[in-house]
Amino acid sequence: MKISKSILIAMSLLLILTMAVSAEATTKILSTNYTLVNLGSSEASVTAAYYQPNGSVWDADNANESFTVAANYGQKIIAQYFDSTLTDGQGSVVISADQPLGAVAQILARNQVPTSGAYNGVINPANKFYVPQAFRNLSSANGFVNTQIVIQNAESGSAVNVTVAFIPFPGITGLATYSNSSITIQPGASYVYDLSDESNLTSTNPSITGWTGSAVVTAGSAMNIAVVVSTFAGANSLQTYNAFDEGNISSGWAIPQFTSKLPNGLNTPVLVQNLSGSQLAIDDLTLNCVAATGFTPATFSTTNTTTVPANAVYAFNPVGSSDAVFPANWSGSCNVTSGSSSNLVVLVQMRRPGFSEEFAAYEGIATNSTDTQVIVPLISKNQANGFATAAIIKNLDNANAALVTLVYTPSASYVAGGGSNTVVEFDATIPAGGNLVQSQRFNGTPEIPDGWYGSLLVHVQTGQVARPLGALVQLTNTFTQPGDTFMAHMAFTQP
Repeated sequence: MKISKSILIAMSLLLILTMAVSAEATTKILSTNYTLVNLGSSEASVTAAYYQPNGSVWDADNANESFTVAANYGQKIIAQYFDSTLTDGQGSVVISADQPLGAVAQILARNQVPTSGAYNGVINPANKFYVPQAFRNLSSANGFVNTQIVIQNAESGSAVNVTVAFIPFPGITGLATYSNSSITIQPGASYVYDLSDESNLTSTNPSITGWTGSAVVTAGSAMNIAVVVSTFAGANSLQTYNAFDEGNISSGWAIPQFTSKLPNGLNTPVLVQNLSGSQLAIDDLTLNCVAATGFTPATFSTTNTTTVPANAVYAFNPVGSSDAVFPANWSGSCNVTSGSSSNLVVLVQMRRPGFSEEFAAYEGIATNSTDTQVIVPLISKNQANGFATAAIIKNLDNANAALVTLVYTPSASYVAGGGSNTVVEFDATIPAGGNLVQSQRFNGTPEIPDGWYGSLLVHVQTGQVARPLGALVQLTNTFTQPGDTFMAHMAFTQP
C-alpha cells in the first residue's frame, strides 16, 4: 500500500469494538487493536479521534487519544480492549499526525474460539471504491458466508450519501442485480452494511443458496469515503481486506504468494474485477506464475475461459481444478495482465478448505508501482501466545534481481520490557520477478530472537540499483488450535 507523501495526514481506521456485530453475520464478540509505524525522520505527534456510528465523539483514554511515535520506523500499538474509557460498541477513528504514518488494524475474538482479520489504515480516502468479492447467506463447506462492507465518511464537516451497486458473479444465472442509494453517514463515522440483512440480494437459481458477486461503492457530491470489507464464514472464519480506491487500478498486478493444493491445504484463489467499462473477451486475462525454490513446474500460465462483464469478477481458482491447469503442491509468485490493457483490480483469497477454518485475503500490487522501499509496521517472532508473522517481499522487476538490505527496528515497548534496542540489518537477494520470504515462525529469520517485535524496512543495498518492491504480511499462530488465527495485509511502500 503506497503511503501519502504529505507531512500532515489524516488516516481512517474502521474499528469494531467488543460487540456482536450481527446475529446473522457472526455471533462473536469482536475487539480491535491497531499498530502505527512512523515513516518520517522526526518523532510523530499523533491525535486519534474516535467516533460512534451516529457521528458523536467516542471518548477514549487520554493516552490513546494523544501520543507520540518514535522517528525512523518507530512503532506503537494501541489496543482498544485495554482502554478503560471506551464503552462497548463499534465505531471508527481518524488519526492525524505531523509525520507520515502507516497503520494496520487487527480484529480479534478474544478469549473465545479464535476469529481474526487484519487490514490497513486508509491513508488516501476517495470518492469511489471497488469490492471484488461479497456474499449474502451463501452456503459453503464452512457454513453460511456473509459479507460486511464497512464505509467511513472521510469528510470532516459534512454528512455523505453513499450508493452501493452490486454485480452478480458471472456464469451463475438467477442472481439479483441491485443498487442501494439510501445510506447516509455522519462525518468521521462508519456504517456497517451487513449483507446478511440485505433482502434484495436474492437468487432464483435452485442450485445455489444465497448470493455472490462484486460491488462498487460511490460517495455523492465528489465527497470522500474509506471502505473495508469483512467476510464471515461459518462459526469462526473471517476474511478482511481493503477495498480498492479509484486511484489504485491498473492493467497489471503482482501477486507475492500464490499456492495451489499444498499438503497443508493452502490455496490462493485470485479474483480479478473488470473495471474497463465493457465486457472482457475470453483469453484477455492471463495469470503467469514463477515457482519458488524447490517447486515444479518452474512456470505455468492460464487465461480466463469465460467472458467477464463490466465490474464483474473472474476467478483463477486452484480449488477443485485439475492439476493440468493448476499444479498440485505448488508455491510461488504470479502476475495478472490484461491483453487489452484494461483496468483491473486483483484480490487474493487464502483458504484451507477441508483442512481448517483459516481464512484471509490480501490485495494485489499494481505492477506500475515504482516504489523501492517496503515498510512492515508489525513484525513479531514466536511470542509466548504463539503469535508470529511472515513477510513475503515481491520483486516487481521481471528482468533483474533486487539486492536489498533488511532493517529490523525493535518496538519501544519491546525495549521497555527488557528486550534489546539493537537494530538488526542484513542483506538479501530477491530473484527477478520472484519473492523473498521472511518468516518469524519457528526457526525462521534467525537474525532476530524469539519474542522480538518491531517493524521492518526493506531498501536497496548501498551502491546497487533500486528495483520496485511490494510485500504481503501474514499474521499467524504457531499453536495448533480450532478456529481462525490467520490474517493478512499489505505492507506500505515509499520511493
